[in-house]
Amino acid sequence: MVDTLFGKAAVRMGLTKTASGSRRITVTTDPAHTIPGLHIAAAKEFGVVLRPRVIEHVRRVAFDYLAGQREAAKAAVTRTVEAVLRGAGGDVHKPATRRALGEALEIITTKLSAAVERIAATEATAARNLGLVEAVAAMSTKAGVEDPVLFFVIVRDGQACKECVSLHMLNKTTPRLWYQSECEAGYHDPRSGRPSLLGEHPHCRCMPTAMLPGYGFDEAGMVKFVALGWSEIRKQRGLPQL
Repeated sequence: MVDTLFGKAAVRMGLTKTASGSRRITVTTDPAHTIPGLHIAAAKEFGVVLRPRVIEHVRRVAFDYLAGQREAAKAAVTRTVEAVLRGAGGDVHKPATRRALGEALEIITTKLSAAVERIAATEATAARNLGLVEAVAAMSTKAGVEDPVLFFVIVRDGQACKECVSLHMLNKTTPRLWYQSECEAGYHDPRSGRPSLLGEHPHCRCMPTAMLPGYGFDEAGMVKFVALGWSEIRKQRGLPQL
């Protein structure tokens, strides 16, 4: 059951062509909506073509993470079965035991299905954002910037969570700027007070982009050219221009 659930997810996410453990699994996948596809498309938005080894690295990391979660799920199912059987004295043939086992497995299957969807959403957000960060790095290198200044484009529809608003907005209109070195490289820890390059949560819609030297924000929070050498992040932090 667990192999089938996670196997389908791996194929649907574009992490493998065939699901291990079963030859009967068939999943129709749109390449554009896979983990590698999202990663490639995000970078292409800025005209950056990713190297195959970079794409393969993103795929492998996501695949290994999913495999680890699969093994943890198997252990959880095993513990559930063992707990039910111990409570019944090990007699699986009792009607009451079979009912209890069926109910327990139904609950854990529902939880696992939700967990797999959450993993897929988290990895999709991470792949998209990593593609954007790759593009930012390429643009910054061309501009001679060692530590790029980033801001996160937030969807202003009133549905953004408090964590995203706090990390990504200086006020109601102006995005908050961060040096890339200040951002978390792994999954977001709400205690850190810093944004993650991988997204703040599953289904996070906020996307990182670069603030190049010379540019800043207008009163509406839109990017505009200010002057050569201008540093908008120094302005936000109350520091003098260099």
